[in-house]
Amino acid sequence: MGLLRRLVLLLAALRAAALTVLITGGNGGIGTELAVEFAKAGHSVISACRGRSAHVHERLVEEQLEARVRIILGLDVLDDAKTDAFFDALQAEGVVLDVLVNAAGARLGRVATWQLAVDTYPGTTEPMQLGGLDLKLLGKVFAANAVGPVRVTEAVLKRRLLRSPGGKIAHVSSKLGSIASNTATGQNYAYRMSKSALNAAGKSMAVDLRPQGIAVALLHPGYVATPMTGDRGDLTAAASAAGLYRRIVDDLDLAKSGTFFDTDGSALPW
Repeated sequence: MGLLRRLVLLLAALRAAALTVLITGGNGGIGTELAVEFAKAGHSVISACRGRSAHVHERLVEEQLEARVRIILGLDVLDDAKTDAFFDALQAEGVVLDVLVNAAGARLGRVATWQLAVDTYPGTTEPMQLGGLDLKLLGKVFAANAVGPVRVTEAVLKRRLLRSPGGKIAHVSSKLGSIASNTATGQNYAYRMSKSALNAAGKSMAVDLRPQGIAVALLHPGYVATPMTGDRGDLTAAASAAGLYRRIVDDLDLAKSGTFFDTDGSALPW
């Protein structure tokens, strides 16, 4: 076989392997870097943002990836009407997704919703301790981090936007949602409760969607330095996203559907 013929076949194979990926929370630290990772690998990305896109746009320009990522504003995971309108528009275009990544999370005003003890995790703003719980904030965090991904997934599935069989759904969760791991620090009620609920929803989705050939994963990104953590953490958003990308593309399949993955590929306890 001639060199030219081999190159043609290689390019055809690469095109066939390219995925269409939608990432919510597209302007956040992890959402932005996930868009970069997928685009660098040759995939087509829809970066779904609520009202701002300056950060993701800047990173795409830096990496010269603007052509592979389409930024769309207007997805508010807290709002039924806005969520429906967003996905109605994609349905009207005939979009078919291979991967849905729910990376949107709450950051309400100046209060980061990663509610950790300040003495353990410097840079956080409001430890959620018994006797001083902000119950209104707790409800808002739960609505964004637990109900929001379910709202988005429902909207996608109802419109048959996700490829079936073969589609994948990845929920960006947190180890703080692991009940079994909560043996020392406690506290952090809003964040822990919201991510535990997301884990429960994701596990049920894995069971319910298996007959359709759709795989579902819960992903812990690590303690990542983003605005949500006061820019403190053990990992950069780029390093975290690189690990999450591998979990979604390389590890997630029907055999591992329903797994709670750490960013390094190990399985976490519920």
